[in-house]
Amino acid sequence: MAGVRKVSSSISCFICDSRNWTDSNCHDPFHPAMSKYAENCKVPKQNHIGVFPARFCVKVIGRKISTGEDLVIRACSLESMDNQCGNFKFEGEIYKMQQLQFYIVDAFVDPDKPFSGNPAAVVLLDNDDDIDDSTKQNIAGQFNLSETVFVSKLNRDQNGSRSLMIRWFTPTNEVELCGHATIAASYVLFERERSVRTLVYETKFGQRLECTMDGERRLNLNFPSNDPVQIECKQYRWIDQLVHAIIGELPMIDTSIVNIYWSESTKKLLLRMESKDGQLMLTNLKPDFHRLKEIDTDGMVRGVIITQKADRQRDGVHFWSRYFSPWNGINEDPVTGSSFTVLAPYWRKQLNENGTLYAKQVSSRSGLVRCTTMDNRVSIEGFARIFCLGTCHVYE
Repeated sequence: MAGVRKVSSSISCFICDSRNWTDSNCHDPFHPAMSKYAENCKVPKQNHIGVFPARFCVKVIGRKISTGEDLVIRACSLESMDNQCGNFKFEGEIYKMQQLQFYIVDAFVDPDKPFSGNPAAVVLLDNDDDIDDSTKQNIAGQFNLSETVFVSKLNRDQNGSRSLMIRWFTPTNEVELCGHATIAASYVLFERERSVRTLVYETKFGQRLECTMDGERRLNLNFPSNDPVQIECKQYRWIDQLVHAIIGELPMIDTSIVNIYWSESTKKLLLRMESKDGQLMLTNLKPDFHRLKEIDTDGMVRGVIITQKADRQRDGVHFWSRYFSPWNGINEDPVTGSSFTVLAPYWRKQLNENGTLYAKQVSSRSGLVRCTTMDNRVSIEGFARIFCLGTCHVYE
């Protein structure tokens, strides 16, 4: 976080406060020289007697609830105050904090390929209601990534597990499940506190998810399995329209589509293409996204998976895939964790393979996923890396 410095003993900080830019130096992190410099800061600690060595220099941004007056405070602190949302009192007045730390994390990366995987924005909150849902949606729209994930209510049990609330937003709407954003959030949390072994998430939609990290720092998500069922073009008039919008002209469709499956629980349609020309047939697809979005599927489809069998010995993976979801504001998602809750049970049956399946989503960024089906659950594994972190200012 910009403006935060941590050391093991008492530190020295610039301290100031400014209302409505009365002290411009207090606002500017690059020119704080006019502020007061406090050496060897010591601060009180809640429910304790005396003062204690400060560990952080912090900058707090807020707005007075009664008048809308802007406030900036630079101070010594015992806490980093990474999550600066919610109300606080300063000199007898109530202010609302308006500063949030965020991370951009690439999930399901290929360890050997820079700038691979699917980027997600991660925002950590003390409480889910620190910012309202419309603000969450606006933040997601501002990031304009396929997903922005908000995590809150961090509580640890006696076994070292941590329970959290997790919510996912595309640039246009909230969604019920997102694998890559969950991987991204989990990576941040594991990096922040290495002693935590397991993360348990509760969702707004009643799901319970679990994430662990192994010794190689590979993250493992445990999701409900979403087994698809086979359907035929003649069952629904919109299937032909949708396939044409993705694949192209009819002669190619006749020779390239092996079968069509649909997952009711995820509203994902799965199209399997013929295994020829390596992955070129799949990577060369250029869907008509405007046409796709206009097709009326009676609410049955919110995303389309295109998949193809690979040669495990030659290609190193069992299958390839791509994922399109213009209905959720995402023309093509680089790597889609939730799609593998459909793909894993599908390919397990198609390949008669009960072990671990290796997959590659062949978007322009590409990403690697390892998945295993267990009863009615799917284990989805992959690596992640933090691309950047910073601070966003929230004005509600």
